[in-house]
Amino acid sequence: DTADKVDALLGAYPNLIYDRRDATIDDEAPVKLKNNKFARLFELIGAMYALPKYGTIDLTAIFGPFYMLFFAICLCDAGYGLVLLLVGLALLKKGGESMRQAAWLSIVCASATVAFGFYANSFFGVAISDYVPVIKFLDFQQDFFSISLAIGVFQILVGMAINIYMQTKLFGFTSTFGLLGWFIILLSGSLAVGLPMFGLGIPGFDASSPIFYGCIGVGAVLMLLLNNVKRNPLINIGAGLWDAYNNITGLLSDVLSYIRLFAIGLSGGVLAQVFNSLATGLSGISDMAPGTPWYGYIVPVIAASIILLIGHGINLFMSAISSFVHPMRLTFVEFYKNAGFEMGQR
Repeated sequence: DTADKVDALLGAYPNLIYDRRDATIDDEAPVKLKNNKFARLFELIGAMYALPKYGTIDLTAIFGPFYMLFFAICLCDAGYGLVLLLVGLALLKKGGESMRQAAWLSIVCASATVAFGFYANSFFGVAISDYVPVIKFLDFQQDFFSISLAIGVFQILVGMAINIYMQTKLFGFTSTFGLLGWFIILLSGSLAVGLPMFGLGIPGFDASSPIFYGCIGVGAVLMLLLNNVKRNPLINIGAGLWDAYNNITGLLSDVLSYIRLFAIGLSGGVLAQVFNSLATGLSGISDMAPGTPWYGYIVPVIAASIILLIGHGINLFMSAISSFVHPMRLTFVEFYKNAGFEMGQR
């Protein structure tokens, strides 16, 4: 799309002979990303690791919504999200284009945090249900452990599907049989075993149905016998068993990594509640007798405000760093690995 500009530049020099062709995946071509306005915000995150190799897939638009969700889960408080939202709005008026991009990224992630924090029933560590009892909130501590694992399985499946597509595009469909077998097995197990845990089972497709065993059989054949169609089937079996060991341990480790979403969100919420308790306890507000005159509350309120400001400030600072770093780790390690991400040279 810039060929005309290049031709005009080189055409200005007399007696200059040049050859121009489209780059291929084998060239070390420079990369320029093309995304919509929403996905462009997350290019700032992806560039911290590496740009994709020329000719492969730009995963920014795919990992962007996941990153936004993971950030909201890790911070997990509507009050903290509101503070970051105000900070992002303030940054819009500062600096140049890079600062505006960071500000909009903060606004998007903070908005998601406000929404998820409200659903998770937390506003600066205070249970929203105490004031709005008619709304059904998420019991984060009770329910989200299993949900975090389900989110991990889903993102890994998305990554594997992207990897299958890319391998098909570059090397042909037969080159993906081993990976496709694992994808079928993992998807079948998730639908037949995982969904019923959330009360969402598919009729006729469970862990004891013939269709489920058929899917597992197809996946096993692709994984063990056809992982390389140009190779001896006996060698394929040995290679498939070795890949099975690596994939099982690798997938288990990858899925368990998503527990950090639950752990970080829970720890930040518990610390917020602890600071609230310290504020009411150390200031003496909780022990004040009914009928105390208004001026008797001045010193306790000031003391409680100082404790709350310092405590929540520390918690917000630590939680915001965790919410920024750990979703990035899940993106660059678990998701990029399963999606077959190839980086370009810097």
